[in-house]
Amino acid sequence: EMDLPGSAPLHTGPGSDVSPWAGKVWAALGDSITAGATWQGYVAGALGLLHSNYGSGGTKISGDSSSATAMCQDTRINAIPESADLITLMGGTNDWAQNVPLGDEDSTDPEEFFGALNTFAQKAFTRWPEKRIVIATTPYGEIVDYVSRGWSDPAHNSLGLTTNDYAEAIRIACRRNNIACIDVARDGGWGTVNLEAALGGDEDDHLHPAMGSNAAKGIARAFIAGLKALEPL
Repeated sequence: EMDLPGSAPLHTGPGSDVSPWAGKVWAALGDSITAGATWQGYVAGALGLLHSNYGSGGTKISGDSSSATAMCQDTRINAIPESADLITLMGGTNDWAQNVPLGDEDSTDPEEFFGALNTFAQKAFTRWPEKRIVIATTPYGEIVDYVSRGWSDPAHNSLGLTTNDYAEAIRIACRRNNIACIDVARDGGWGTVNLEAALGGDEDDHLHPAMGSNAAKGIARAFIAGLKALEPL
């Protein structure tokens, strides 16, 4: 089960106690950054998790109830078994890239970012009332070909928002909904200055961590530290 890309263990500090996550089933819901599977292997290897990838490229957290791709809606959520022990959500990159409005913190409109997060929380707690649910903040990213989108720079979308604004919305939504938050944006180890180097050096792609890159390892370290602090329910 552990032959995932990047499954060599990271050095995660002293101690050799058996992980409380060992043998637990982890369902990772997300977009292409999850679908690419460049970081989950480190997490699974360090904690003994049995990983299932529910990432789908180009998809948003937001979307109305008829959407088969929105992470906050039934098609994506119900694809994950009720028996999963750990359900993680990491997204927001495509919401940012497609100029999804944040809305108000108490929004119930799933086509707004806050509304989508609130919708996900309600649906997730209903499907997994006794399992560990975690939302990760949107990883920092920029669009190299921003001119064709009519953006003013690589970091700000048409609404003037950066991925950090969507990450902050996730922090707020997690607090409001009592969901654990893993702060990839803050703890991943990269920002605008070292973005290209951290992701693996592709001058045309400032969104996706390459296999073995510092960003892939940085996402993993944030997840490992966060999950060590949480433990299963």
